[in-house]
Amino acid sequence: MKGYPIIRFLAIAIIISVSMVWGCQPIDFTDAVVAHIQSETVTDSYQSEPIDLSSIAVSNTTETLTGGRYSDPSRMIMGLGNIDDRFKCAVVTHTPDPATSSTKPMGTITIDFGTGCADNHGKTRKGMIIVQYAGKRFWPGSTVVITSKDFYKNDVRVDGKLTLTNVTASQADFPKFQIVLSGGKLTFTDGRTATREHSMTREWQRGATPDLDKWIEEGTSSGTNKNGKSYQMTITNRLVYARSCELNNKVFIPVSGTKRLLVDKKEVIIDYGDGTCDNIINVTINGKTKTEILSDKGN
Repeated sequence: MKGYPIIRFLAIAIIISVSMVWGCQPIDFTDAVVAHIQSETVTDSYQSEPIDLSSIAVSNTTETLTGGRYSDPSRMIMGLGNIDDRFKCAVVTHTPDPATSSTKPMGTITIDFGTGCADNHGKTRKGMIIVQYAGKRFWPGSTVVITSKDFYKNDVRVDGKLTLTNVTASQADFPKFQIVLSGGKLTFTDGRTATREHSMTREWQRGATPDLDKWIEEGTSSGTNKNGKSYQMTITNRLVYARSCELNNKVFIPVSGTKRLLVDKKEVIIDYGDGTCDNIINVTINGKTKTEILSDKGN
């Protein structure tokens, strides 16, 4: 009987020791986890580029509102480079659809960056973005389909089909779109690829000038990152993108909001902050948080 207290003491000591060992284990903020976050974020940014460029082209083309006539010839859309420097050496052309009318404008806008077009921030684009629209711009029920032809941004090839449907409740509200990405794929210079499919709603809060615009985004995505790992992403608190931060501060991520990333058997919570223009995020795993700075170069 005298041996029992000793046994209990040893058992308690073992439990305490094991608990201390587990408690001292490092938080799972490995380079691999950061690379997963980096890859998913960069893929999102690159796949959003055609939407951003298309929205500027559509909103500054008269025919997307009035319809024009099929007999009207194709014409170049001038002056977009004064609105957004990404267009400064792009050739933008509008071609009416045979079925276009004043009640339902239809046509195609082609944004051609040629063999290389650098913006004021040193980012180079080449190839074409093709925008097919049906319905008056920003009217409920109108659609825009965006595809690319040999489109590259900074030597990264961007493929995929984006279908935007206007789901705004009324014309008095900010335009809101249901966005479906199918066949999304990035091809990097080293031959690696990243794939993405997503279904999002995006509200376009238009400012007095395009550089003051904001995008509010909700939804989910899935795919594989450039390291071959499958992931699922869910926006848990609306993401806010500010165009002024991208243009003036080279910020390519949301300025606020949160999302959950499931990758490599880990749940990662990503917090984009309080609206400050930066590429800083807070990453939470198993209740522990660490700050990271992301780069638009991928990983």
